[in-house]
Amino acid sequence: PMVLAEGDALFTLTLRTTTALTNGESINFVMANDPVIELADGNNEVIPAAVLTINTIESTVGIEQPMLADDGNIGLMNYPNPFSSHTTFAYHIPVDGKVVLEVYDLLGRKVAEPVNETQTAGDYTFTVDTGDLRPGVYTATLRLTTQGATMTRSVKIVSQK
Repeated sequence: PMVLAEGDALFTLTLRTTTALTNGESINFVMANDPVIELADGNNEVIPAAVLTINTIESTVGIEQPMLADDGNIGLMNYPNPFSSHTTFAYHIPVDGKVVLEVYDLLGRKVAEPVNETQTAGDYTFTVDTGDLRPGVYTATLRLTTQGATMTRSVKIVSQK
C-alpha cells in the first residue's frame, strides 16, 4: 500500500501525439487488468475491474518536461495550443538578461512582441490576447541576451478562430 497526501502525484504520464488535439477531443488511458497493477480505495481494498481514465481536452507544444527545469537553458511553451482568443506563455531563463519574446507569421513578419525587457533569472507565465491574429501557424521566439551571449528557443503556435 502507498499513502499519498492530498495533491501528491501517484505517477506522471507523458504523451506525444502525431497530430494536435482539438477542443473537445479526448484520449482515454485504461489501466489494464494485470496482477502487478491494482487500484484500491482509501481502505486499501482492491477495486475489482477498476478503470483509470484520463481525458485531455487541450494540448501543448513546447520543450520536453520538466518544462521549466533549471538546467542552464531557456525554456518556452504555450497553452492552449491551438488557441483562439488568448494563449498563455510560460518560460524559464537561467540567468539575468535582456529578454525578448516575438511572434512571427509564416512569411517571417513580426506580428507581436509581448516581452522586451531586462529580467532576472526565473520562471515567468503570462497570458496574451491573440484576438488580432488571423487563423494560422506562427512561430514564437524567446531570446535571452546577456554579456555578449544569446540563447534562443522557438515553438510553433497555432491560432484558430
